[in-house]
Order: sequence, then structure tokens, then C-alpha cells
Amino acid sequence: MGLLGEVKRGLKSIEEKYGVSWQRFYYLAEVSNNWKPLLEKAGAEEILEDLAMLFELDEEYQKLTGKSLLKPLDERWHRYS
Repeated sequence: MGLLGEVKRGLKSIEEKYGVSWQRFYYLAEVSNNWKPLLEKAGAEEILEDLAMLFELDEEYQKLTGKSLLKPLDERWHRYS
């Protein structure tokens, strides 16, 4: 499936684990710092590990495509804050 497939599998694993989109996971864990819904699914250390994995997936995606998964989300959310 290749490296892009690995990125997609990593994103899907976050979605399956937390029951929310990977974008929502990022928003809750990093932007709003509202971990309560995430803590229902995993412990704090595991959430931090998954957030670190998301950053790694974004780096890999950038290497493969030249685009960031997270930057457009940050720009959109900061515009409304």
C-alpha cells in the first residue's frame, strides 16, 4: 500500500480508537485542550502518544505530498478564535 497508505491507516486507527474523526481528535487534544471526551477512551499518556503519532503522520504526509494535514485546520480554527 505504500507510505501514503500507512498515513491513512494511522489516521484511521485514531478515528477507530476515539470514535471521532482525526481532525476532531486534533482539535480536542491540541487546539481546545478539552480532553474529557478523549479520556473516556484512553489514558492521558496514550492520548499524548497518539497526538505525537498524528504529528509524525503529518510530517510523513508533507514529505510525500508537499502539503500539511494539520496546517489548514490550524489556520481555520485560529481565524475563528
